[in-house]
Amino acid sequence: MLGYKENHEKKQLNIHARTLKAFFFAAALLCLLPFGAQAIELKGALTQGGYVFGKAPAGSEVYLEGKRLKTDANGNFFAGLNRHFTTVGELKIKPPKGEAEIYTFMVTPQDYPVQHIKGVSNKHVNPDPKQVERSRKEAAAIRKSRSFFTEEPAAFKRFVLPIKGYPVSGVYGSSRTYNGEERSWHKGLDLAAPSGTPIYAPADGIVRAALADTFFNGNIIVVDHGYGLFSIYAHLRHMAVTEGTKIRQGDVLGEVGTTGRSTGPHLHWGLYWHNIALDPKLFLTDNERNEL
Repeated sequence: MLGYKENHEKKQLNIHARTLKAFFFAAALLCLLPFGAQAIELKGALTQGGYVFGKAPAGSEVYLEGKRLKTDANGNFFAGLNRHFTTVGELKIKPPKGEAEIYTFMVTPQDYPVQHIKGVSNKHVNPDPKQVERSRKEAAAIRKSRSFFTEEPAAFKRFVLPIKGYPVSGVYGSSRTYNGEERSWHKGLDLAAPSGTPIYAPADGIVRAALADTFFNGNIIVVDHGYGLFSIYAHLRHMAVTEGTKIRQGDVLGEVGTTGRSTGPHLHWGLYWHNIALDPKLFLTDNERNEL
């Protein structure tokens, strides 16, 4: 999670950007799978950190890599593909009547850069036991806020940027060091904007959490977009919504800040399928990606 002053690895980030450009929604219609007299249409971004959604015959059981997916009454399903998802995925669909059928699909592998972040306060690099315990409780609350399953259709639609016109200072998937010490990989997209910059909802949803002054994330908002897809907004100076608020695309969520583990004002924007972090760029329209 980077601010204005970070010396990130520009060369590596540029390589990452070129790699992403090769598959950004190049397969908006991923494949057409025969299922008896019907066809199953898959859409999304078949890459590590991406996602897939589609529609099976109503009443079907749908499994991705052996894990059963929740579906609605019409057979619609959505699933995220983690950072190191296998390059050959397996989807099993069992209709209400008849035998289950298994389909495989190719997933584009990713190369992730390394970012070296300096100037981080020591307490956010090597927290003491009380701070560790506090951060664990806060992380549990955030995970709980991503446990819902609603049939909000925003999960199946393209998103817009929560802020525009500002540089990317951190990318999804990158390994990171803080003051020279290796730590967890980056689970979102950082946009370096001045403190107080308004943050707009990229899609419709319901606010599931608005937590103040968390140890690592500062002021953080979690929004439910349906079918297990959630977005987060961290390090905010101000939160303009509360838990349970229903929002529409373009509504103000809050303001950019530098709370929590942050060395300068910026927005950390993350997208999750439940607790699996996904690449926010993969959810944007072509025009929105060109803004970055």
